[in-house]
Amino acid sequence: MLHLAEPLVLIIDDYHSINEPAIQEGLIFLLEHLPTHLHLILASRINPPFPLARWRLHGQVEEIRHKDLRFTQEETGRFLLESMHLPLAEEDVKRLAERTEGWIAGLQLAALALRQHEDTAAFVQQLSGSHRLLLDYVQEEILARQPARIQRFLFQVSVLTRMNASLCQAVTGEADCQQMLETLEVSNLFLVPLDEQQRWYRLHDLFRGVLLARLLATEPALAQELQCRAARWYGEQGILQEAIPYAVAAADYPLAARLMEQAAEELWLSGEARTVYNWVMLLPDPIFQKHARLALDAAFRLQDMVNQSIEPLRTRTQFQVEATIARVEAVLRTRETPTPSARLLQRRIELLRAGSAAFDAVSAGSSHMLQQLWQEMQELIKDEDDISWRMIPLALTFWMSESLQRQGANLVPQFLEAKHQASRAGNRLVLIKIMRWLTHIYARAGQLHLAYNECQAALDLIEQVGGQTAQTGYLHYYRACIYYAWNRMDEALEAAQTLREFSHIWQQVDQIIVGQTYSAWLSVISGELDVVPAMLAKAGEIVQQRQFALHSFRVTVVQVWYWLKTGDLVAARSWAEREAALLETWDAKRKEEFMTLIRVYLVLHQHEQALAALQRFSTELDQSGDSSSRIEFLTLWAAAYQQAGEIECAREVAIRALTISEPAGYVRVYVDVGQPMQEVLQSLLTNPTNSMIALPYISKLLAAFPADHAHTTAEVAPDISPSSQPPKQGSEGQKQSLLLPNEPLTRREEEVLRLLAQGATNQDIARQLVVSLGTAKKHVAGILSKLGAENRLQAVARARERSLL
Repeated sequence: MLHLAEPLVLIIDDYHSINEPAIQEGLIFLLEHLPTHLHLILASRINPPFPLARWRLHGQVEEIRHKDLRFTQEETGRFLLESMHLPLAEEDVKRLAERTEGWIAGLQLAALALRQHEDTAAFVQQLSGSHRLLLDYVQEEILARQPARIQRFLFQVSVLTRMNASLCQAVTGEADCQQMLETLEVSNLFLVPLDEQQRWYRLHDLFRGVLLARLLATEPALAQELQCRAARWYGEQGILQEAIPYAVAAADYPLAARLMEQAAEELWLSGEARTVYNWVMLLPDPIFQKHARLALDAAFRLQDMVNQSIEPLRTRTQFQVEATIARVEAVLRTRETPTPSARLLQRRIELLRAGSAAFDAVSAGSSHMLQQLWQEMQELIKDEDDISWRMIPLALTFWMSESLQRQGANLVPQFLEAKHQASRAGNRLVLIKIMRWLTHIYARAGQLHLAYNECQAALDLIEQVGGQTAQTGYLHYYRACIYYAWNRMDEALEAAQTLREFSHIWQQVDQIIVGQTYSAWLSVISGELDVVPAMLAKAGEIVQQRQFALHSFRVTVVQVWYWLKTGDLVAARSWAEREAALLETWDAKRKEEFMTLIRVYLVLHQHEQALAALQRFSTELDQSGDSSSRIEFLTLWAAAYQQAGEIECAREVAIRALTISEPAGYVRVYVDVGQPMQEVLQSLLTNPTNSMIALPYISKLLAAFPADHAHTTAEVAPDISPSSQPPKQGSEGQKQSLLLPNEPLTRREEEVLRLLAQGATNQDIARQLVVSLGTAKKHVAGILSKLGAENRLQAVARARERSLL
């Protein structure tokens, strides 16, 4: 007997070629009684008839499957460069890896073909199963070795992007399709399972392309019939979105058009307006004429979808909309006598064009043009019974009240009625959009609980219908705003992050701007200052496009808050001086910038300017149509009075604000005003003189103020302008400024000062310097004392004056 000291490896290649049962049984016996030093390696294209499940259970078998043999993108790049000497661009390598799905033979054939093309990028982009080398390889090396029945089945199911046994039976007529699919899978014939239950599969994309190219070349009529069968099967299953492409590919346009009509609402909900548009425009004229309403619906949805997109996309889409209109108008010209249906189509064409002009007017801020267009639309919708088309003037109403007038709260009754109409009509897409608008309107009205409930109901409806709509992003923005107003910061940050994710999915540019700026603002408030400049820069680039000028205030406001938070009062003052026009003529579109200007005045201790500006425009700011801004106006007014020493006036104004804000539970609007507001609230709590004051609410507000006032944007800071008045003799400010004004900071205090300039809290300082919280507070107190500052912002400002930063 031979005794071996070293391990012995026996390799058997192409084991799939062995069909003799006696050999199979003998090898199983060998494997069951394998000597310790003997290892067997089998290479086979199919699973051998061994008890693999038992061996797996006992850890007696190691398997290398097709997934393990696939090339990754990195391996693809190395193979092309080192073995095939093709230094391709990273995008081309990625494309090849995706098209071949790591199939090494396919990758090598593609590389061989690439050597014959100078424009490698173009070849990679156009690579398909119709390439000659791939056709020949698949035919000679794969298909030719299969039984005729398998070959026929593969050719027939190549029209399917995915398949199960029932669909394959409907398409091929084979009775035992489940067994056929399982046979293909165990034979490793490029069949990819899509679930664990062995129900749904797909063919390897490039392999399927080869099969389909051969089928279309040899039996085009059969390919068309197979696609038609697939369309009918999907239609019978109610899976209309998958039925339509097959019907279009089969050129069964009557069936395709009927399916589109049936699937229209689901397609709109799924954001498939462009897909439907492309399908509709493929319809030949006789079919197009019968479905002209669907064509205009598709154009309307497409236009609505891209209104908030970048200019090149919106312009291109408008050309497509006009192309649809041109085809419909050609249909109308063939009718000698206008019918009610023709007149309806003509009105909708005019509505489409008016809607596009209205968006341009909103972007330009042309109130006169908007009013004129709104009047025209009222005539056009007199006999319109479709709630979707009635949405165009309703949208214009919203734009006029919100974007230009900031008076949306007055729209509540009108939009509640529109919501009821959409609900009765069963139009879920319209209902979701109206609910989104109502959420905004309720928030504008200062009714935060109603806004929150409406927002959640809309999100629940979207989830219920399984829709994918751009409205989701807007709704998460409102959630963020409401959570912030209630001082629920973690939830606000989470909602803002979700908004940003949805904005990138849908590429709605206004959502991207709002997502970037609101997240930046929350970062300013929470002290995460490092990320702010990049966010503002990105949003600013997008705002530069003309149609998004209405959103420029968002970037400006956050930028000013950022300066105030970091103590850059010079930049804040310069901005305030440049925006002096805000104090001359009231412009509702710039209301947010006006409020920010008041905050700058308060930070700079310029309460006289703040009071004069607030008093001048008090009528415009104290409006029931915008309760949210009304509350903000009153809190700033109270703070300005407090700074001016007019304590009773401050208390009276604060009581008005509290009366309005308490039912909705506003918190942050008070905290963000800072120390002056805290002083007013403390005065009302300790010395209440009005029976209408809700003391528990005031206590809740005071509890929300941070112990360290540097967290607040409107913290009292010195007016460092040359014209500012010196502090009165004996004042606390003068006492502070006389404390050790020239004593140098220690090295540790210099580190703390730099962190203060970045907006770090005491906790942040303790964590970064690895010291206790008490030690951090001690260092901060020492800095304030040496710089003669009352608070952090003053300390940072004075440090900049002395070139310490």
